Amino acid sequence: MAAYLRNELEGFEEFGVIGDIRGKGLLIGVEFVRNLKNKESFGNVVEFGIKVGKIALKKGFLIRCATNWVALAPPLTISEEEIGQMVSMFRDSLEEALGNS
Repeated sequence: MAAYLRNELEGFEEFGVIGDIRGKGLLIGVEFVRNLKNKESFGNVVEFGIKVGKIALKKGFLIRCATNWVALAPPLTISEEEIGQMVSMFRDSLEEALGNS
């Protein structure tokens, strides 16, 4: 399931704000950056990671978040269907945070 989740998240590069996706197993961190070329962060003023986290929470998706990153830590018993739901909620939250919704 970890490889499946990571593969699903790789498609998020289209948003242009994912600086890195890293982790081990199902614990995955997603780093947000303002500029992909030099990996410049959004900074503490924007708090993009917290913005994404708050939007996700309103959608019923609890993720750990900080200024420039979020962490996904689903249960080890998660199914592909549940990963699909999780990824969909994360995508919707990211789109809304970017003002694309």
